[in-house]
Amino acid sequence: MRQGKLDKIDILNGKVLRLCEMMETETEMCTDLLELSKSEQHYLMKNKIDILLENTKKMKGAVIRLKELQKIRRKFMEEVGSLLAIDSEDVSVINITDSLYGDLKTKLLQCRKKLVKAGDRLYESNHNTVYLVNFSLDLLEQQSELWKELASADEEGYTDSSGKENKKAYAVAVEEKA
Repeated sequence: MRQGKLDKIDILNGKVLRLCEMMETETEMCTDLLELSKSEQHYLMKNKIDILLENTKKMKGAVIRLKELQKIRRKFMEEVGSLLAIDSEDVSVINITDSLYGDLKTKLLQCRKKLVKAGDRLYESNHNTVYLVNFSLDLLEQQSELWKELASADEEGYTDSSGKENKKAYAVAVEEKA
């Protein structure tokens, strides 16, 4: 009987350590996404469209990988929860750590803290990027309205270089480059 209990503890320890590894990998992926997000903001401000497109492809790949990691982590959490007799509806990292003790509990809590911190930083960066894009779109819309206003300006009379009065000109003339 004692051997069965030790086997269960070894299995639990192995699964919790694997869960920690998954969370560490997720944290690394969040950090990578954060760097891509920061470079995205830079490329947006510098209007480097080609590089921005490549950066966006990298971000899409990283997001897909992060989602896969989250599914795997969820599976490990459910397995650990089952070993700890945690109801499947209540499985969470916090509930798992509440059932652990010692170094294993400390390690899982540290992994959770790092992942949450990386996720928060990523969320903030994403929020800043969305703000930057929306701000840029607002400015473009304002410029567009100004150009519409300019194009629909009432006809004004002016005298051209030959001294003739012209009534068909708009407020701003556009010249062709030679």
